[in-house]
Amino acid sequence: MNKEKKITLLSSLNNFYDEETFALLIKEFYNSDIDISLTAIKSSESLGNEIAIPHIYKISEKGVLKQKVEEIKNLTEIKATSSIARLLQ
Repeated sequence: MNKEKKITLLSSLNNFYDEETFALLIKEFYNSDIDISLTAIKSSESLGNEIAIPHIYKISEKGVLKQKVEEIKNLTEIKATSSIARLLQ
């Protein structure tokens, strides 16, 4: 699948959150193409998506700056109480 199609597909998954969908997104968090990675991260921004939090922490520790910034935005969108302490760091 070419890059543009993958980005379009990942973007559309934002509207269909469930664990199976998130499993597809998480694989792309770690994509070597930064645009694909950022799209997957942004698409996982679902209110209460606690499943995403460990992966967000991992990217925020090991990712490039653009990924880290998107992950912080993602944590604020999820509004998970378990992420409050992490956001304050």
